[in-house]
Amino acid sequence: MATMATAGEAGREADEAVSTRSPWLPCLLAWAIPGAGHLLLRRTSAGLVFMAVVLTTFGFGLALNGTVYAMDPEQPLSYLSTLANAGVGPLDAWARVRTFGDLRYRMPDSRSDSVAREQILKRVRQRYSAGTHSYGRTFLLTAGLMNLLLVLDVFDYCIGRKPHRSPPERPAAGSS
Repeated sequence: MATMATAGEAGREADEAVSTRSPWLPCLLAWAIPGAGHLLLRRTSAGLVFMAVVLTTFGFGLALNGTVYAMDPEQPLSYLSTLANAGVGPLDAWARVRTFGDLRYRMPDSRSDSVAREQILKRVRQRYSAGTHSYGRTFLLTAGLMNLLLVLDVFDYCIGRKPHRSPPERPAAGSS
């Protein structure tokens, strides 16, 4: 006799399908295009919301004259900030060209190339003069950190640590 699967069983089957998926492609996609990892995992509404939030935050950061960080041996915390900025994937390259004039992830050492360092700092100081610069920089950092958290969320779904939950069933009209 064939039995019909209940909603709970169907949900567990969907969980198993997601949890056996290799995390590499969804995580790479989630990093490269904010929200795309969730879209790949068929979490459409969450993916679209995440995409809108991260891209809007990134856009506000650029609109408010925000700058990204570059690793600087003279400023050890700049390494963490550079990683946070890189969290938005390829969009970070656009922000770097806008900030430094080229795709720069490391500042030149002041002892070996002081002229190049001063030219870069002069360009960045021009952006600092805007009253909204610190807000823009914070928005850019926040967009990168949010996207890194979304990559981790996709990873958790892929390895089964975070099961996909289907919406609860609504009782039929007229039943108690």
